[in-house]
Amino acid sequence: MEPGERILVLNAGSSSLKFAVYGRTDARTFDLALRGQIAGIGTAPRAEARDGAGHPVEPPLAERVRDARSALDALLA
Repeated sequence: MEPGERILVLNAGSSSLKFAVYGRTDARTFDLALRGQIAGIGTAPRAEARDGAGHPVEPPLAERVRDARSALDALLA
C-alpha cells in the first residue's frame, strides 16, 4: 500500500454495523481516520461517528436502513 491509501474495517451484527477507517501515512504507519456505528438496523436506525481526533462527524444516514446491506450502502454514501 502507498501513503494516502485507506483501509475500511467492518463488524456487522444483526442490528448494527460498526466501522473504522485507517489511512496510511507512510510505509509503516496507519492512523485512525474515522470510526463509528450504525445501530438500530431494521427498527430505528441511528448513526454516530468520530474522526481520528475524537471529534464528532455527522454521517449521512438513509431514512430506511432495513438490513446490513442498506446500512453499508448508507455508510459508503
